[in-house]
Amino acid sequence: MKCPVCNKPADVKETRTRQDGAKYRRYLCFNNHRFSTREVVVKAKEKALAQRPVQEPVYHLRQFGDVTKEQLDRYIATGDINPQPSPVKPN
Repeated sequence: MKCPVCNKPADVKETRTRQDGAKYRRYLCFNNHRFSTREVVVKAKEKALAQRPVQEPVYHLRQFGDVTKEQLDRYIATGDINPQPSPVKPN
């Protein structure tokens, strides 16, 4: 690890473990700066991430705002976003 003050290498002088599993380390760099770090284990919410629905990608068109991939493809092919033809208005 490097010293955050002078960016020189530092040695671990002391390590302590707390009851919650966190580790605290004291360092001393070659220029006699002292600093500490805390290491904790972060548990990923794998179950929540696995159950999260996959979101459809959204694209942004300046004229229409956010659109789906199908709407974007339709706009590129036909110049229109709506799947149905627009209704004809009677005179």
